[in-house]
Amino acid sequence: MTEQPMTVRRVEDATGSRIEPDFDQTWDEETKLRWKTALTAHDTGLVIALYPHPTPGRPTQYGVTIGEVNKGGQQSLSLGRYFDAWDALTLIGIGAEAVRNAIAHGEAP
Repeated sequence: MTEQPMTVRRVEDATGSRIEPDFDQTWDEETKLRWKTALTAHDTGLVIALYPHPTPGRPTQYGVTIGEVNKGGQQSLSLGRYFDAWDALTLIGIGAEAVRNAIAHGEAP
């Protein structure tokens, strides 16, 4: 089970853009990953859900689902611990951007 996804938005201003809510270093690891998941989903247009898998006495492991079952399929990924999950979400965003760029240039992804 997961909590409701966090909602983020990109706000444009004269100096560029920023994300609201701002990242807060005082959040716990799960909240930080919920923010990162929401940011990745926002920037890629993908439907991404974070699933923590806590085990008493051990670091929480995280997984995500990407996509929607009723819209062509859903993929589940086990991401590992906090830092591994953060890095994986970053790579999901990079991969989505690469696919968008390939399609924009008429290349097969």
